[in-house]
Amino acid sequence: MTIRILSSKTNSFLHQFQFFKGSLHIGHCRTTINNGVAVLSDLEIYDQYKKQGFGTHFLQGSEDKLKAKFGVQVVSLLAWQPTGGSEVVDFFKKNGYEPLFKGLGSYDDSVTIYDLHRLRKKI
Repeated sequence: MTIRILSSKTNSFLHQFQFFKGSLHIGHCRTTINNGVAVLSDLEIYDQYKKQGFGTHFLQGSEDKLKAKFGVQVVSLLAWQPTGGSEVVDFFKKNGYEPLFKGLGSYDDSVTIYDLHRLRKKI
């Protein structure tokens, strides 16, 4: 399994991480990095690869690369949890992330209502 990092040519703090199993592209995430802090966004493992440990593997691999290549010490994120569920927040808690704020509100994308959760982890 491989993680490829694509860095922005115009903004040195923007990066996209692409996740591969062999030659199959199975997911991605984006980061912004500033002063030793990375903000992780859009972490996605494609549906057919979920529930197989790839999310944890690639999240931890991304954290390792953020620390080794960019000197990141803290990773922050905003998790979108479908209202009434807990699987997204539980995934990040299982991987060492701690909630920062409660009651951040919600977001309605006209299909699903999401509760918003800010989480953080020191790496």
